[in-house]
Amino acid sequence: IAKLDPNLEVLRNLSESEVDYLVHCRLVSADFDPGMPHRSVVLDAARHMSLMINEEDHVRLQVITSGWNPRQADTTANRMISKLASIVQFAQCESLGYLTTSPVNAGAAGTITLRGPKRSIDLSVKDKELLKDIRVGDQIAATYEEAVAISVTPAAPPPAPAPAPAAQ
Repeated sequence: IAKLDPNLEVLRNLSESEVDYLVHCRLVSADFDPGMPHRSVVLDAARHMSLMINEEDHVRLQVITSGWNPRQADTTANRMISKLASIVQFAQCESLGYLTTSPVNAGAAGTITLRGPKRSIDLSVKDKELLKDIRVGDQIAATYEEAVAISVTPAAPPPAPAPAPAAQ
């Protein structure tokens, strides 16, 4: 991978403190263990782009920009995806998109995380074309929906009171 771009560095054999640093800087996910077999992390020199190989069951590419600049992040990500596609064949299906071992991760590969100082929001975007018109200063509204299945089992009726003793 480093042959694709001299500004890329493949990190291997990381110490626990180095992994903690990368997690703290949000360059790798907290669950990603680069010490496991067939896993590695690739960073650019500026530490704005990270590529986690075999994160869960897929390749995870993330770009971090200062301020609100999704267009720059998208451009950088697409450039890296093009470089990767020149040396790696991604499993794809015309009707399903990218294929992974987990159906949850299959598809268009379009999850965008907007991180702010107080909270983060994950938006799953099926059609990346919708993102091309976003400009700095635009207001984005997302509808949060949650489905809950409830099963109600009626309580058993209370036991009948014991009969009163007969008067003598």
